Amino acid sequence: MTKAAIAAGKVPEGEPALISIIDGSAGATDLLTLRVVKRLQDADVIFCDPGTNSDILELARRDAARVHLNSNSRFPNATAASIQAQMVPGQNAVWIANEANFRQGGSVFNDTHGVQIEVLGYGISHDDASVDLAPNHTEVAGP
Repeated sequence: MTKAAIAAGKVPEGEPALISIIDGSAGATDLLTLRVVKRLQDADVIFCDPGTNSDILELARRDAARVHLNSNSRFPNATAASIQAQMVPGQNAVWIANEANFRQGGSVFNDTHGVQIEVLGYGISHDDASVDLAPNHTEVAGP
């Protein structure tokens, strides 16, 4: 869509904005799905919560605008409203959310008129894993 808009010299009429929400607090970047990396490389603007893994930003399009949010995980709706207010039709955005905001997903957007929301995680889900993925977890056998 971005290439078509550049070739036409304008945003296509009626094209909704897309906000992809990804988890910025979890694991290594080599666990990101190909879809997450594609969204980072297609993004026109990247919104970053405090504590965003800087390695994730290295995968993003170099000329994408970066907006560092002063996010308060107690009020994720206010953060979502701030993001949505900055969106324009046809724009692709990525919200690299902290863990609390990521868990809320697209539900923090009260009015999605003209905006598509997708929530993208890492290649492995904490809920689907058969082992404890808690950070710094060490299991010791025996007394």
